[in-house]
Amino acid sequence: MNLLYYSRYIDQLKNARGRGIPFLFTYKQWLRWWEANLGPDWFDKRGAKHGQYVMARYGDVGPYHPTNVYCDFSHANCAHKGEKNGFARLNEATVRKIYLAHGSITSIAKKYGTNYHTVWDIKTSRYWSHVTRDLGPAPMKKQLTEEQVIAIYQSKEHYKVVAKKFGVGRTTVHDIWSGQRYRHITQKYRPVF
Repeated sequence: MNLLYYSRYIDQLKNARGRGIPFLFTYKQWLRWWEANLGPDWFDKRGAKHGQYVMARYGDVGPYHPTNVYCDFSHANCAHKGEKNGFARLNEATVRKIYLAHGSITSIAKKYGTNYHTVWDIKTSRYWSHVTRDLGPAPMKKQLTEEQVIAIYQSKEHYKVVAKKFGVGRTTVHDIWSGQRYRHITQKYRPVF
């Protein structure tokens, strides 16, 4: 038994159950279904990213069962649901506001009661593009100035305090400190060993 495949099977089973949807595939049925739909290299083709495939239910109703599912692109499966998705926490009006909002992704997420990834996915048109496509380019937080990057890099305060002070996410602070971002600015301030 391939443990990686089995762990993905268990992930899908738990995800379905967590959403209150019966998952009626055995592990062997699940393997055969994917291979029949995507061929021998099916594992590399399935997933939630754009261009990957998912197991979708007809009409988005009923159980995950071999007779009630089809193979679809993940973005196509999600794109048509929008507000009609029973698990959607956002409506089209709120999505438009998020798309057009100014500020950091983190501050926008906090303002609208959602998370960083949802805001990022809306602003980059990964999801809800059927709502935002006619709104023009999404305003994104402008880049930090060189002075701000240096101040963040040299700060001795806790990263949460620094993030709040500069209106950026904690990941941005971490990435500046570790040299993963803005290295072209911080390299002259790095200690030489």
